[in-house]
Amino acid sequence: MEEFKTIALILIGIGLFIIIFSFQSKLLNPGETDFGWVQIGSIFFGIAAITTGIIILLKTKNSS
Repeated sequence: MEEFKTIALILIGIGLFIIIFSFQSKLLNPGETDFGWVQIGSIFFGIAAITTGIIILLKTKNSS
């Protein structure tokens, strides 16, 4: 079970990194008003990684 918790935390960390990295251009150039399709895809994958990590953590928490 410990390896699943480690994988879940890694997924959450990767998801947070992807989301922060995709918002980086917004922070550096606040004049831009819209996201590109690459940024939208990155945000989607970041949220998916975080959600998957949280689900794994909840499943391992309930089973132990």
